[in-house]
Amino acid sequence: MAGERPRWRLLSLAACCVLAAVPFLSVQFAPITDLPQHLAQIRLLHETIADPDGPYRIQWLTPYLLAYLPLTLAWQLSQSEAAGRPAMLILALLWTLAIHALAFKRERPSPPRSSRPRCSTTIQPIGVSTASPSGCPYSCSGFC
Repeated sequence: MAGERPRWRLLSLAACCVLAAVPFLSVQFAPITDLPQHLAQIRLLHETIADPDGPYRIQWLTPYLLAYLPLTLAWQLSQSEAAGRPAMLILALLWTLAIHALAFKRERPSPPRSSRPRCSTTIQPIGVSTASPSGCPYSCSGFC
C-alpha cells in the first residue's frame, strides 16, 4: 500500500503534465491575446541591456517580472515569433508541478482509503476559456 502512493502520485503528475501540454502542442501560436506584446518586451529587454544609455529603462521591482523568465528562455531557444508557445508550455508545466508539490507537501492521501476515486484531476481554465477575447488555454491540475 505504501509503495502505491508514490506510483499514483507520479502517474497523476505525468497525466496532468501531458494534459496541460496538449493545448500548446496542438497549435502553432498560443491563443493568448497579450502574448505578442510580452514577447516584444523581451526584444526591448535585449536592446536595453545592450545599450544602457538608450531610451528605455528596466523596472526590476515589478511584481510580474518572474513571468518573463520563461519568455526569455523560449526567446533564446526558438525563433522570436514562435517563442510564445514553448514559453506558455513551460508556465503550464511549472503551475502543474507547483500544484502537485503543494499536494505532496500537504500530504494529500493517495490512494484514499474509501471507495472514492483514487485521484481527482481537474481541468479548469486559467482566467477564461479559449472562446473569450482573452483566449486563455486550459490548465490541468490533479490532487491525490
